[in-house]
Amino acid sequence: MPALSRTLRTALRALARRPLYAAATVLTLALGVGANAAVFSYVDALLLRPLPFPEADRLVRIVATRAGAREGTARGARAADAGKLSALEVRDLNELARSFTGVASYRPSQYTVNAGGPPEVVAASMSSYNLFAVLGRPPTRGATWPASDDGTRQFAVVLSDRLWRERLGADSGVVGRTVMLDSYAYTVLGVLPPGPTFPAGADVFRRVPGADLATRAVRSSSAVARLRPGVTLGAARAELAAISRRLGELYPETNAGVRLTAEPLRDAWVGDARGFLALLAGAVVLVLVVAAVNVGALALSRVLARERELAVRTALGAGRGQLVVLVLAEVVPLTLAGGVAGLALAAVAVRWLDRLVRADRPDWMAVTVDARVVAAGLAATVLAALAAAALPALRAGRAA
Repeated sequence: MPALSRTLRTALRALARRPLYAAATVLTLALGVGANAAVFSYVDALLLRPLPFPEADRLVRIVATRAGAREGTARGARAADAGKLSALEVRDLNELARSFTGVASYRPSQYTVNAGGPPEVVAASMSSYNLFAVLGRPPTRGATWPASDDGTRQFAVVLSDRLWRERLGADSGVVGRTVMLDSYAYTVLGVLPPGPTFPAGADVFRRVPGADLATRAVRSSSAVARLRPGVTLGAARAELAAISRRLGELYPETNAGVRLTAEPLRDAWVGDARGFLALLAGAVVLVLVVAAVNVGALALSRVLARERELAVRTALGAGRGQLVVLVLAEVVPLTLAGGVAGLALAAVAVRWLDRLVRADRPDWMAVTVDARVVAAGLAATVLAALAAAALPALRAGRAA
């Protein structure tokens, strides 16, 4: 240990005498690691991080397209209207489809809460009775609307855990209590468990209005479904195609040419960005490789410039291992500094990009430089350090 400490001090003093070399090494690696960490933060948030629902891989979004429309136009927040269904179509799917344990509808709304403080405008959802069962997150207090409800119980609501705690004081007797929304009294049926809600950020849930169940011409509902165990997405799509043809025959005025299909729920926000992210990830990996090669070249040039010094050390009794450690003592601290600087750069870049893009994503897809991104950045730093130090270390060993 004393010998290693002396070697490290010697290396650091040598680096202090070569500030441009040290700065170039740190900056080069910081750019490579920073680009990788920034892109990985998006890949992790959009593609890798699990959705906050039980067995979320079986959740799908059902979308409707008309004949002649480009497949995939229902994807993404801006094209959401193109994928809407009527509430009656959702009811048809629950009766006809065997690929799903349930199909639920929802559409956004908002209310002003007049309880427990000053008025607050909160996001809301007009939902079918089975939305929480499909998501696998039923109310922890009370219940939801009964399946036999025909849409007439419009003044009954389910509340989020946040609203229950912050506006109703976590009242244990909240079920059956009335709450004022938009100056109307609503009866509380239940309270959802803590955590994210779906649709994202909704605090109040009401039953689908009876008017929605009176016509097929109004397509205002989004639909989410849960695949039965063992049913593949391809099988579900095939069944939906058959149901689409049947509905087109039964209701030609509203369903002729309408095609129902399913996509993973994650694709409702990711959509076509999946391929772009994969391409971008590959590009920044190449950037990291180039950065490691450049750092290695800088370190090798440093070794070549010190060949006389290394020869003197060899003549004084320094072994191959000592020379290799001397080189590594210079390269490793610089690469670690470059990795830390790269992570800091990634954090700044991610915040800037999020303000610039302002994508409509739920909270559980927030892009941040979290522990997973830091771990990936440190792993990239270690790999880059090994790659950059390999050739200089070998060259130093040959001088012994």
